[in-house]
Amino acid sequence: MESWVFRVLGPFDVVGPKGWVQMRSARQRTILAMLVLNANRLVVAERLIDGVWPESPPATAREQIYTCISRLRRALAAAGLDDRIRTRYPGYLLKVRNGELDLNAFERQVEACIETAENVVPTGEGVAGMRSALLLFRGDPFANVDSEVMRWAAQRIVERKMLLTERYIAAELQLNMHQEALAELAELVSEHPLHERLRALQMTALHQAGRRAEALTVYQKIRRELVSQLGIEPGEELRAVHVRILSDEGRS
Repeated sequence: MESWVFRVLGPFDVVGPKGWVQMRSARQRTILAMLVLNANRLVVAERLIDGVWPESPPATAREQIYTCISRLRRALAAAGLDDRIRTRYPGYLLKVRNGELDLNAFERQVEACIETAENVVPTGEGVAGMRSALLLFRGDPFANVDSEVMRWAAQRIVERKMLLTERYIAAELQLNMHQEALAELAELVSEHPLHERLRALQMTALHQAGRRAEALTVYQKIRRELVSQLGIEPGEELRAVHVRILSDEGRS
């Protein structure tokens, strides 16, 4: 199991060889979170100011950012993470090494899935890798960081998580792991009842499991909900799955 130094896929925290990094204020937490999100890249001071004060920053904003950076350097050093924040005009850069940030491991898995051609048959090893990446999440990304900028960043990560989740379950179904997929989909569709891709996967899993009538019932339910709540008919993918099940095609 990896021992992460910087963890953002849930409550944001940092731990070094000498213990946890103590972030004494919401302002410090926001600044360090922004530096971690942009690990090994320059973050200009103006961007940090926007993250802390999205509207009407004080005249002393730049000085206050400098003070927070100084305190964060001391906090990182106390945890055994010396010389991680570098001053680079016109801002700051946080040095993060390979294997220290959970977000990097997650993004590598997402990119691997995107690069894989759709017609490549998944492997058990590939499915296990995707599952491991999804298990990195301990909750909402940056859950304890009170910043509008970081909330937008967290939303983008959540969207990437959903992309990987869809690929992961689709791969399970290609490997006839429909029982595992059904168990995972039960929770997902309860959280995202109008998510058409998840519903299409749920219908496919039910059909593979020999539960054709239930699969068709799922379609009727999601169609009613889409029409009544959004005023739209199901999309092309969902309709295609419905037609395939009506034709009793795609069973393993």
